[in-house]
Amino acid sequence: MAKDIEREAFKLEMIDDYNMREVDTPFGKDFAFGSTKQAFKVWQAAKAHEAEKMKGYVLVPVEPTDAMLIAADNCVINGKVTANNIYKAMLEAARGGNE
Repeated sequence: MAKDIEREAFKLEMIDDYNMREVDTPFGKDFAFGSTKQAFKVWQAAKAHEAEKMKGYVLVPVEPTDAMLIAADNCVINGKVTANNIYKAMLEAARGGNE
């Protein structure tokens, strides 16, 4: 499924700029030209590298949401309020927890 999504994204990027077309083969759809096949492999490698680079990161809003602010206000852990506790509570709220 993810490969199909990547292939569609690649096609959207390539279709206007290059003479890119697909053909039916006994193994399914494939790109007609070797250069397009190679470009798709490079695209996949770049996307895989990007995904690997982003491991351990989460995407959060530029401005904290109400849920994040409420989580920060209510984050007393073991009787302590620390920057680390606030940060963790806000990240959890950004992920959809603490609702």
